[in-house]
Amino acid sequence: MEEIKNHDDDNNGKDKVEESFFTKMKRLSYELGQQTKAGIVSYYRNWRYIQDVIKPKRNAGITLPRKDIIHLKTFKTDSLYWIPLGLYSFIPFSAFGLPIYVKYLSSILPSTFSTRQMIVDRMLTTQKYRVKLAKILLGLFSRQQQDEIMNGIRIQDLNRTQLILLSRCIGIKCIELKSTKQLKQKLKDWEKEIIKDNQLIIGEGIDKLSIEELQDISYHRGIHFKNKSYNQLIDILSNSLSSTTPPLHSTSSSYCFSIISNLIDE
Repeated sequence: MEEIKNHDDDNNGKDKVEESFFTKMKRLSYELGQQTKAGIVSYYRNWRYIQDVIKPKRNAGITLPRKDIIHLKTFKTDSLYWIPLGLYSFIPFSAFGLPIYVKYLSSILPSTFSTRQMIVDRMLTTQKYRVKLAKILLGLFSRQQQDEIMNGIRIQDLNRTQLILLSRCIGIKCIELKSTKQLKQKLKDWEKEIIKDNQLIIGEGIDKLSIEELQDISYHRGIHFKNKSYNQLIDILSNSLSSTTPPLHSTSSSYCFSIISNLIDE
């Protein structure tokens, strides 16, 4: 009788383990299904917003607010991320691996497939990597040169290695095959774009931004936003935007290197 009882206990334990496993799989499948559905629906809504709101504004010659400009840029980037998913779908039996793709490769899916927390976590991870790159970049210069950098060294004075590191620090992608001339132009274009964005933010009012927008703006300017409150980010960005907005015709890379300064100032 004792042996039979022990045998029954073992079976009950196995059933609980199996039940627990299948319960977890069922929950995971449901969560991924909801995540996929939300990603597709949100992407479609973003597209509809462009068709119904942004395009009519453009056709009427109305100047787009910063929110709409960011919406267009984000949608354009999200659209490109459908390409790897499309290529993946051509792999035989790829449908079985789709949940894994959605769960572990969300960084190469449209942003609509990620929760805000997932996006923040990725930004923080990338920022840690950029801090390391920034320290490596500064290590290539002497102490005197580092002081000159923070005061605004010119982009054309940098060599290819320095240009690549600087580009990676500020988030410019796909740079490995570009020539030195192309890298310099990329950096100058990036600086002009970020300065225009600064002017838009100041013009529309930084106090009108949401906490999510403040985090995104901080991230793109190398400012550490982790554990910062709304008011703290407002204060930090108010000082940063007003002190680092050189004229658009400026030939210095002072704004690029202000990003490096922000990254190192942890």
